[in-house]
Amino acid sequence: MTIPVTALVLPTFLELNALHLLGSALTVVLPFAFFPFGVYLAYLYFASALPAELLDAARVDGCGEWATFRRVALPLAKPVVALIATVPLALVYVVAQRALVRGALTGAATG
Repeated sequence: MTIPVTALVLPTFLELNALHLLGSALTVVLPFAFFPFGVYLAYLYFASALPAELLDAARVDGCGEWATFRRVALPLAKPVVALIATVPLALVYVVAQRALVRGALTGAATG
């Protein structure tokens, strides 16, 4: 399932508005860092790939919510965490590559 980027504009705006960050420099950085698709992907992974019995067993053993997340769920989620970290890097790379190519085509690039 693919979500068009234009469908994520409103959730991104609402998140930044709720954090009172509109009009600041962080408004430019945070959408790449916390893209709603990454949150959705993490939710799908934790909801489907992580057995509830494993989390229940950690709670029975005395782990709180934070300890259960940090010691049980997060180590099992390394693939999705790596994916969520890689996608923004790829997006920034593509944007930078396009800027360099456009600069070279217009003669603005040096070197």
